[in-house]
Amino acid sequence: MIHPWRRSDIVWKFAGTLTTGWIVAATIICTALFAGTDAAAQRSRMIFEHPFIVAARSGEFSAVRDYLARGESPEVRDRDGQTPLMIAVQAGDVEMAEAIVAATKFLDTKDNQGNTALGLAAIHDQIEIAEILLVAGASPNVPNRQGMTPLMIAAKEARLLILEILVEHQLDFSLRDYTGRGPLGWARHSRDQRVVRLLEWVGATD
Repeated sequence: MIHPWRRSDIVWKFAGTLTTGWIVAATIICTALFAGTDAAAQRSRMIFEHPFIVAARSGEFSAVRDYLARGESPEVRDRDGQTPLMIAVQAGDVEMAEAIVAATKFLDTKDNQGNTALGLAAIHDQIEIAEILLVAGASPNVPNRQGMTPLMIAAKEARLLILEILVEHQLDFSLRDYTGRGPLGWARHSRDQRVVRLLEWVGATD
């Protein structure tokens, strides 16, 4: 016969074992859930995004072309406010960007940071895509949330070839960002004398 106090001891030991077991199980589950968090987050993000966005991000040009042919709006957005065109620009996918540009009138749409597709082309030095956008009518004078236009971004990043394309279009050199700098001010900030000389030559002033 088991003494009452020993029986109580056994019960507490059993309860402790169960508690330990639950802790171990919870640890295993949490580890499994959070292992590869980036990959899991990416999969979750893709599940809840528009298929057009997913196709653009995955570089599936045939799917993007099919969406355009069916009349799907290329103005769908991801959680960052970016359209398939913006995604194509950042990826440097010229073929995809060109197809989307041909199918939309909304070339100056802004993402959550206020950047247009042309602004993103300047940021990522996508020269060919920048030219496609400008020829199609994208404006080089649309400011982002910092008040920076694609021209200012190109000057700041010393994107000389982008600037050479931009200066062939109607530029507003009087615009200033929220720091008070204009294109020439950002060119001086970049310390690239080629960029400074180009902007001075086309009439930009501090």
